[in-house]
Amino acid sequence: MTPAEFQKQIEAKIKKLNTAKLIYPIATAVHDAVVNRIFEVGIDGSDTKIGDYSTKESYFTRDQFHKKGAFKPQGKTSKKRKKENGEDRTSMYLPQGYKELRKIQGDESDFVNLSYTRDLRKDFSTKLSIRNGVVVAQVNRAINASKIEWLTAKYGAKTFLHTDEEKEFYQEEVANALTEYFNT
Repeated sequence: MTPAEFQKQIEAKIKKLNTAKLIYPIATAVHDAVVNRIFEVGIDGSDTKIGDYSTKESYFTRDQFHKKGAFKPQGKTSKKRKKENGEDRTSMYLPQGYKELRKIQGDESDFVNLSYTRDLRKDFSTKLSIRNGVVVAQVNRAINASKIEWLTAKYGAKTFLHTDEEKEFYQEEVANALTEYFNT
């Protein structure tokens, strides 16, 4: 094969190359790792914990519990369901705040994992899509897009970003896939 023929062969392969299709399985593996890191381990894109849950004493209503059976109306100084004036209590006092709210419902409370109702995780975990030749990760529900904005503002810009390790894995796997593509 002459150098000119080889060049034409490479150019033909480049024209046929569907980069989105080539990288889709790699992007999916990285996205799965990101989902696990954020929602199971509570680590952000800078490889540090996302944050800590508030331990500021608070009152919570039944509506704020996703496990309604964990709600037990009580006040700050009394565990009785009725106030001294005979009215029903409509909130539950928790001296350790939101962290305690999570704990009494059996949720992770030692580190922030952004999974209270699991709705954001389910939406964020959906399959990636290919749009205009680009692999795209996004949430489908507007409420979850708002949650991501709010959580990013609260916990920092790196909350939903890739770690250096994830970026390196992606680059290495794409390079390997391209090498394999051009060598076949």
